[in-house]
Amino acid sequence: MNIMFVYIKCLIYIFIYININDKGLKTINLKIKIFYLLFYLLNFNFICLIKLIKIE
Repeated sequence: MNIMFVYIKCLIYIFIYININDKGLKTINLKIKIFYLLFYLLNFNFICLIKLIKIE
């Protein structure tokens, strides 16, 4: 629950950052990189949650 909250908070901050600094085509690469990073983080958190469930 706590991990998910932190992840959603990071997601909101990153979307706000993209919207403030969006200057057209220059940020498309940045957006792709951020989405890859978020996908990686989501998978990492999912693995952590599975481990936490197995421990309990």
